Amino acid sequence: MTAAAEGTCNVPKLQLDEAISRLSWSGDGSRLYIGSRGHQHMIADLDGIRFLPSFERGVSAAAWNSDSSALAVGSPDGHLLVDTDAGRWHVDEGGWIHDLCWSGDLLAVASGESVAVHARDGGLVRRYPLQPGPVMAVTWISGTVGDLVIGTVGGLRIFDPRDASLRDPVSVSASPGAVLALRVSPDGRALACGDLIGDARVLFLESDHECDLGGFPTGVRLLSWTAPATHLAVAGGLDLPVWEVGANDVAPTPVVLSGHTADITALSTATHDDMIATGDADGTVVVWTRTDIWRPSSPLVCRATVADIAWRPDGEVVAVGDDEGNVYFSHP
Repeated sequence: MTAAAEGTCNVPKLQLDEAISRLSWSGDGSRLYIGSRGHQHMIADLDGIRFLPSFERGVSAAAWNSDSSALAVGSPDGHLLVDTDAGRWHVDEGGWIHDLCWSGDLLAVASGESVAVHARDGGLVRRYPLQPGPVMAVTWISGTVGDLVIGTVGGLRIFDPRDASLRDPVSVSASPGAVLALRVSPDGRALACGDLIGDARVLFLESDHECDLGGFPTGVRLLSWTAPATHLAVAGGLDLPVWEVGANDVAPTPVVLSGHTADITALSTATHDDMIATGDADGTVVVWTRTDIWRPSSPLVCRATVADIAWRPDGEVVAVGDDEGNVYFSHP
């Protein structure tokens, strides 16, 4: 499926002096976190904008907890800031924070050559040194407190931070390159990962069956499941392959969505339907919707390279940030 070649330029809703690095909606959709590659980062809602304490080297990761009562933000120089309804705390993780994820009141932080698990109030639950590093991806298998999967140089490891008897995470999947991205399917049955040398795989958690999706021309940092967990999108160039995923297997050939004239730089899926938003280095954003087939929207044009895309949880609004500090809202 191919998108139209022309689109209209969006008018930014917000303009910063620094390039956008992260966008993240709260779970209730009432607040949007906006992180930059400079000093500024903030939370925007209907009442206005609340600025957070500045980071010297910008924002590298951000995540809300499930009930929207806590926001965690990490920086390239290892600073972790957690803003909660009860107050704010921060800690120096000692290395580039590549990824953050919540499970209940536990926060997992991938930084440098270690993974730390903190309680919501800031207490350290566990810290695992993992060499060689860096550790660039972490995710919880379930939405409640349970097993944590770590993407490392060489593959995937798993552990339960509540189990003090486990000294080291257990290896569950080998990878020839450093794992860059991890995404659990919305129904929890499968885990998708991408690595530095361009490999992407799906691991079915109950059966341990693994499917190799083939190689990509660049490292795979962008992958995302559709809301019904029936399709997986993986970006690694101009086109977007989308695989149909069954109960314990992946279709041998993906549907390839074409329409970008520059490499895809941002990818996000809606939380309620089969809808995918992609943005590229030329500033073009396309929303793909699946009915009988995948159909593209008219492209939206930003003023610079698309840095991040985030769907509001109700699916009614897509927030887009670009490299010139502009934030746009699109209504697909």
